[in-house]
Amino acid sequence: MKNLRCFFLAAFLLLADPCSAETTASGIVAGIRSSTDFVMTDGRNAKMTGVYVPTAWEDRARQWLETQIKNTPLTLAAAGTDRYGQPLIEPDSEMLRQGLGLAMPDSQDQGLAAKLYAAESDARKNKRGLWEKENDFIFSASKPETIPADSFVIVEGKILQVAEKKTRTYINFGDDWKTDFTLSIPPSARGYFQDIDFQSWTGKNIRARGWVEKYNGPTITLTHPAQIEILPQ
Repeated sequence: MKNLRCFFLAAFLLLADPCSAETTASGIVAGIRSSTDFVMTDGRNAKMTGVYVPTAWEDRARQWLETQIKNTPLTLAAAGTDRYGQPLIEPDSEMLRQGLGLAMPDSQDQGLAAKLYAAESDARKNKRGLWEKENDFIFSASKPETIPADSFVIVEGKILQVAEKKTRTYINFGDDWKTDFTLSIPPSARGYFQDIDFQSWTGKNIRARGWVEKYNGPTITLTHPAQIEILPQ
């Protein structure tokens, strides 16, 4: 029975070892509070990371989760805890494959990010779920005026130049830094990019994702390399 339970969980959560001793929450899912928040029958909460569900798709994602994991015995292997002490579980790739969310890697685990991107790519290729209207979620770096602020977005474009300053690294996609789209790497994140030759990125087509803020033009702050995909040239 234990082996069956482990197999079931592995089909839905990308966990390195779902039956290891390093677990922080176990039991039965009693309810789905949102597309990323679960309540166990013992009252504990668990939060799924690595997936962003647009507001318009929240109900459909929650309904799908209701059919997949509610009332199911699970052992949730932790990827850490959030600031409220809730266990953080790794994301459900099948949810992305159904087109019910966007991959939002939030760790240095490139292997996990690759699995999430592969699931998302499969949904996009087959126009499942939210990918029926791909243009609603992928923006062009060459059209910065269309990139919405205060939103989680995916942006594609060719890198024009990389400026490595003392305080930050700027990855520019246009000549006018006051209006064009930019990726920014703060000093606190530089250590995660230490093996990357930024200048070699010049002229490459990439796909980046993250939260957009208006700092002159639209800007995404990179905190780890998993936010970047190098596209076929």
